Amino acid sequence: MGKPLGYVLLGEACYPLQSWLMKAYPEEKGRRASHAALTEPQRLFNRRLVRALRVSEEALLRLRARWQCLSKRNDCGLDVVPTMILACCILHNMCESHGDSFKAEWQVEVAEAESPQPSHKQLISTNMDQSHAEEIRHLFCDYFEQQSN
Repeated sequence: MGKPLGYVLLGEACYPLQSWLMKAYPEEKGRRASHAALTEPQRLFNRRLVRALRVSEEALLRLRARWQCLSKRNDCGLDVVPTMILACCILHNMCESHGDSFKAEWQVEVAEAESPQPSHKQLISTNMDQSHAEEIRHLFCDYFEQQSN
């Protein structure tokens, strides 16, 4: 490819595109002139991004299902919380890598107990990083297209 790509976070449509935060190309909504029809490489990028978001959401749901203390009120001091979360992540990864049993009902319990989240408003990018972010997203788009050929 030529240009190395660093690590990025993945975000949903409500987040502003940043050089370190990738989000999908906007889909055409009806006949709005502000969104042109997506190219095939852009649609491929969007599919890959959505798939990666699903994987991370599923992993976090499994983590919270196995360690339900992460989904409940926590009365620990704020200084202890990062250590508790890290411990849960390490223990979870050990359980997963050793094939410890995971009960599907744990996942159902956590999913059912979740409070409905409000709709997200579109956040506006205040950073002058927009063109650089577009360039990085385009590089990922090119990379995915090359991988699919």
